[in-house]
Amino acid sequence: MTVKEKVTLTLPSDLMRRVRQVAPPRGHSRFVTQAVEFYLEAQRQKQLEAQLAAGYQANAEKDRAIAGMWIAIEEDTWRAIEDVPQEAA
Repeated sequence: MTVKEKVTLTLPSDLMRRVRQVAPPRGHSRFVTQAVEFYLEAQRQKQLEAQLAAGYQANAEKDRAIAGMWIAIEEDTWRAIEDVPQEAA
């Protein structure tokens, strides 16, 4: 069972009106809980995406160098294959 804390929030009247339109009369706490959880997850996701982007940018030069080496190897391989005489069918 999750331990709960009772809190008092002050929200704009317009926002509370909108909450009342979508949440059942005795479901405001659950609605706010879900909204906060959704927001926190979105923030976590945004932070993770920023970390991934930073990692990709940090490794971009090294990744391009590795890709360049593989392109050179692939080109050498194709040249070697093209130089092999074709067997008569």
